[in-house]
Amino acid sequence: MKKTLLVMCFLLPTACGLKPRSNDAATVKIQQLQQLDYDKIQFTAVKGGETNPVINRLINGKANSISESLAVGTYTFDLIYLKGADEIAATKFCSEDDQKTRTHNLQAGSNEVRVVVCTTAGEPISADVTIEPVLKDPNDENPSEPAQGAQLYSSQCAGCHGADGNGGAVAGPVKGEQCRVCDTKDNLIQKIEATMPIQDPSSCDQECAESIADFLWGQS
Repeated sequence: MKKTLLVMCFLLPTACGLKPRSNDAATVKIQQLQQLDYDKIQFTAVKGGETNPVINRLINGKANSISESLAVGTYTFDLIYLKGADEIAATKFCSEDDQKTRTHNLQAGSNEVRVVVCTTAGEPISADVTIEPVLKDPNDENPSEPAQGAQLYSSQCAGCHGADGNGGAVAGPVKGEQCRVCDTKDNLIQKIEATMPIQDPSSCDQECAESIADFLWGQS
């Protein structure tokens, strides 16, 4: 039976009264989890299209607080709960389907996402993560650029529709004549925003859907 654990992460600007910038420091707090016997948490965040993590910190399980910052974009989160040197629960212990919950598209402002971690026995634990405020990145003023759309498609769509958009083992094509909703780009945008990705449709808003559609339309 799945257990639901609430992990609350709060990002608060340190420069009070000033307009936040993408490099402002923020406080990340993670609620203590009484259901697990741990003393440290390894928290990692990798931004879409990048190799090196933007956050890779070992958090004291009792203090549960670090200073970091996150700007808008698509991120893959990894959590490892440790007791001494032993890993007792982590995202990497989860099935392929549950690992899809690691990736989320963060918008400016308050975000609430769900990440599944699993015990070493494979028991899934659903963790609700709230992040606020996510800061606007001045370098990402045009999220509809092809590079941004390609990153979003790769992280949120390729697993089902194939790396090239021509269909995969799970779902059909999302471009070309075989795509049933690609008669106009507006129809494709509406379909993506309303139903995709299938495991968490709310994670891709209109701006995200437009970026992905622009990318796919340019590939057709």
